[in-house]
Amino acid sequence: MRLLSYNIHGCIGRRGILDPEAILAVIREADADIVALQEVHDNDAIDRGFLHALENALDYEAVLHGPTMQKANADYGNVLLSRRTPIEDDRIDLSFPNREPRGAIRASFDWDGHLVEVTATHLGLVPGERRAQLRRLIEQSREEASAIQVLIGDLNEWFPFGRAGRTLRNRFGRVKTVPTFPARFPVFALDRVHVRPDDRVRIEKRTLDSELARTASDHLPLVADIDFR
Repeated sequence: MRLLSYNIHGCIGRRGILDPEAILAVIREADADIVALQEVHDNDAIDRGFLHALENALDYEAVLHGPTMQKANADYGNVLLSRRTPIEDDRIDLSFPNREPRGAIRASFDWDGHLVEVTATHLGLVPGERRAQLRRLIEQSREEASAIQVLIGDLNEWFPFGRAGRTLRNRFGRVKTVPTFPARFPVFALDRVHVRPDDRVRIEKRTLDSELARTASDHLPLVADIDFR
């Protein structure tokens, strides 16, 4: 299973140019089975119907929308793409008082006999906000011991040794992180893929560091290849 986490910055690249086709090309280049997109902003007058393009220009069976707010008269938020249809899917409100609305898309799959729960999200900018959002996600996770749980997205974790980082480590263990932001000279590992239990999978992570990926957004795409043991 290949996963892609990508903050597309509303299809506005590093040069300040709106270019949805560049984002679609990067997604094709990654060739992932499941794609978690953040900062998706759709408006025909602005970006030529980006959600329509996701549904029709790419080869994914499921396109799950998770809008978090209206921005310039259009939905703004998260999208989860999958080459397989989920068994079930849900939306989780992660909004925090006096902060930008946030949310998550949760989908469960039967992936070659493995029950896999994927949670795609974009967490808040303030440490206390992220801690509360992580607690909410953990509380609403599957209880089946057989389920493999994946947390994917822009977690905005600037402080790896803070309390939100500890919450992640307590839940998923210590994992390799890959810097993805800013795209030109990546320093911060804001984009993450966490998987549990770690003794049932082998995971390899890398950025998609092509010339197009370095300019299409202010984040580099994060690719994770998972092998089930």
